[in-house]
Amino acid sequence: MEEKDIKQAGMSESGWKFYAPTILTRQMILRQETLEDLTVYGPLTIAPNILIEDIEQKISQLTVFGPLDYPEYMEDVVRPRINKVVGPIRSYFCDVSDVVIIGRLILDESYLSGLGDGTKLAVLGSLRVPEELPNELIKQKIAQLFVSNGIFCREENETVLSSLLSTPRKMIVTPKGYSLIEKPVLIDRTMLESLPTKKLYCTGRVQIDPEVDARSLDKNLESIIVTDLIFCPVELLEVLYKKCKWHETRVVDYAGELWTIDDIRELPIFGLQALEGRATLIVFGELTFDRAIEPLLLTEKLYKVHNMGAIICTADQKPVLKSLLGFHSGEIYEYSEMDEENL
Repeated sequence: MEEKDIKQAGMSESGWKFYAPTILTRQMILRQETLEDLTVYGPLTIAPNILIEDIEQKISQLTVFGPLDYPEYMEDVVRPRINKVVGPIRSYFCDVSDVVIIGRLILDESYLSGLGDGTKLAVLGSLRVPEELPNELIKQKIAQLFVSNGIFCREENETVLSSLLSTPRKMIVTPKGYSLIEKPVLIDRTMLESLPTKKLYCTGRVQIDPEVDARSLDKNLESIIVTDLIFCPVELLEVLYKKCKWHETRVVDYAGELWTIDDIRELPIFGLQALEGRATLIVFGELTFDRAIEPLLLTEKLYKVHNMGAIICTADQKPVLKSLLGFHSGEIYEYSEMDEENL
């Protein structure tokens, strides 16, 4: 059993603490020399190799700021030790004949075929079914299913998987007929012309390249679903809105160069002065504007500012930046405010 998901755990005067989603294994609990309180800031899953006496001897009290999952046979020892759980409390099956997976499971036809008929399958992590599986084979091989985290599957398998769950789980479903893309993607001319299907389901950020023309986009893309943001040239908005459910899709329009800020950066005055044409700023991290940048230069060089992070600017720059805002869920601070915080 691996402990790769465990981070920043340690002892303190007030007990044993974890500051991340945690799978508690027997190897971990045996390192404890005394009876201690256990506090987890995140989901806690108790692995099936832990003995009842391990809990009795090493854990006096449980506080979990998230869901708590534990083996069925630990019901009588875990429940009395619960101080507080902010989330659902769930038990999972783990008899000798059951299959228990610690971590994420990618369920494909090869793995499914290797299971014995009528298997009880417990996944202490997330379950991903990226490709359509024969529903009859699923029902033949899996009698009951427990998943501690979310389930990602195709629409063709949604109903049968839901019917096997011992407790309901959030399911992210790829619609029938759509190609799944699970990473950030740039849709350019080459990609458009080589798509396996004309329907895309994307779970990462999507950018439509400015070199894509409206005719090509309309011809090669029938429909697109994006669960993250989609960056679209302003000239292509009319076509894009016909390809997606615009009221459910977060479309970020841009013109000119697209500058994405994911970390901590400063925008120097020469960066704008050297720019040919205009740019669109998308801020997820922290962006500080050079004090030397005049408000007029901002209006000349920036099409829009989409702010989902933090912007630091002068008092003169602030009203101009506010007038350029598109998407805005972040903060805009003046230098004077930041200086006061640092005093």
